[in-house]
Amino acid sequence: MLSKEVVNRWSNLVDDHQIYQDKYNEVDLWLRPIEHQLENALKNEPSQAANILQVLLSEKEQAETLFSALNAAGEKALPETSTEGREKIRKDLRDIHERWDKLDEGIRNLQKRQEAQSVQLSSYHDILGQTVNWLDQIEKVLQNENPSTWTSAQEIRSKLYKYKATTQDINSHKRIIEAVNEKAAVLLEGTVPANAAEIKNSVADVNKRYEKVAGDCAKLLGELEEAFDVYQQFSELQKAQQDYQKNLWDRLTGYSDYSGNKPALQARLSKICEIQDALPEGVVKLQNLSAHIDEKAKL
Repeated sequence: MLSKEVVNRWSNLVDDHQIYQDKYNEVDLWLRPIEHQLENALKNEPSQAANILQVLLSEKEQAETLFSALNAAGEKALPETSTEGREKIRKDLRDIHERWDKLDEGIRNLQKRQEAQSVQLSSYHDILGQTVNWLDQIEKVLQNENPSTWTSAQEIRSKLYKYKATTQDINSHKRIIEAVNEKAAVLLEGTVPANAAEIKNSVADVNKRYEKVAGDCAKLLGELEEAFDVYQQFSELQKAQQDYQKNLWDRLTGYSDYSGNKPALQARLSKICEIQDALPEGVVKLQNLSAHIDEKAKL
């Protein structure tokens, strides 16, 4: 019969191997769902990456305790194990450590990716917010412009300078609009679907609003230039008519002296008849001025 000491020894060896196997199985079962979650975060479910990362980081805290216990159990089981058995234990330990090292690297890479996306998202929101505020201001300026208040060439000239500067501002913001699109494109490569839809809608809205303010400002400039031409033409026609009338009055005043002999009076009368014969020219000038006013009043 085997002595009690031998029986106890073999019993302890069996217990050591069983403890090792239990610890190995525990770590193996612990690793499997983590590997699956990491794979999903990287490939299948990027929308849940942030949530999964929190779970993985929480699980990572248990790694040192679990592997320390597994290593200790393995070391305890090795001395009294056959050569073949020792090689198997060592290989199993290497393999499971490599699995964890790969997981650990994947978790750190996922964390870096999430941090980078967070920085990119913050940068995107900053430039988007600035651009939206700028668009709000430009839209308000354009919407508040009322052509019915344009009452003089001087005022229109001032507004022309103002909106030419606004046009330059709009053109200079084109690069900023492009930057918004570029930052959004980077985010859309790995953003969660809900955020992706929000980003796409925001960028599309910004692009649409930018094109509209650019078009509205160009249209307003065209209207101002046309209005300025109208006022200029009116001023020229009005001045021509005023100069013509002043010339007539000056000439008539020179012939208003009724004294003198008959030849002198006949000479003055002849000059007055010349003025009277030239009156149709003045009528044409008045008609041109009236037609100009009627035509432009319809604009």
